[in-house]
Amino acid sequence: MFLARGPHNSADTHFDPAEFLEIEWRSWGWVKDAVRSGEIKERVLLSALGMLMARGQC
Repeated sequence: MFLARGPHNSADTHFDPAEFLEIEWRSWGWVKDAVRSGEIKERVLLSALGMLMARGQC
C-alpha cells in the first residue's frame, strides 16, 4: 500500500497476463467510510491505514 497525493494517469498500464489487478482512485473520505461500514476489513490494509492516520498523514 502507498499513499499517493495528487495522483494522475501518466501512461497506459500493461499488466502481465497472469496479473489480476483492479486499480481505482478513491478519496480519503471514501476510505474512512468504507472502514467504518466494514467494507474494508482486510487486516493488513487496516493496519497500514491506522499507521497513516497515527502519523497524521491522512
